[in-house]
Amino acid sequence: MSKVALWVRIPVKPGTRAEAAEAFQFALDHTMQDGGALHYILCEEEADPDAVFVWELYADQEAFLGHASAPWFKEFGEMLAQFATGKPELHFLNPLRGKGL
Repeated sequence: MSKVALWVRIPVKPGTRAEAAEAFQFALDHTMQDGGALHYILCEEEADPDAVFVWELYADQEAFLGHASAPWFKEFGEMLAQFATGKPELHFLNPLRGKGL
């Protein structure tokens, strides 16, 4: 099966990016236990201070679905909701080539 990559932009309330990033520790702690999640990297962009970004790479579609439906994911969504100002912008990608694939 093909690996699944995901790029996500989450808009946050002005001035709350650092707090939103701290909330991601909860997701990172759980994702570290997930063998199907190969990369789960929280990022920021200076040009977009009111958003956080996540780069995700999963072993396959089943691994991604397991992550997205994990019991802890709903709790994380509720934690992040206090900072979010809109729906996450998700981009599903098909990795073609690269280091680490």
